[in-house]
Amino acid sequence: MEQLAPEVPDALDPKRVVGTRCRGCDRVTAGCLDRCPMCGSTSVYSVDPVNELVERPALTGASLEFVEPFEELRSVGEMAALLRN
Repeated sequence: MEQLAPEVPDALDPKRVVGTRCRGCDRVTAGCLDRCPMCGSTSVYSVDPVNELVERPALTGASLEFVEPFEELRSVGEMAALLRN
């Protein structure tokens, strides 16, 4: 019996997701950029934005919760946040 690999949501597909971090102001931006849109620095490098979405809140002491996908979450890009509690 053939075993299928689990389906990776588009929002988390590492082949589709790219990001850029600025060494000048530490901003993380979606996409592969040559210049920071915030401060204009050309000292930028590629990052995995999905990893950044997990790592940065954890550094501030925020709690993270991963849930099984559901339709409402898919309709907003498969990621969401409760910013104030």
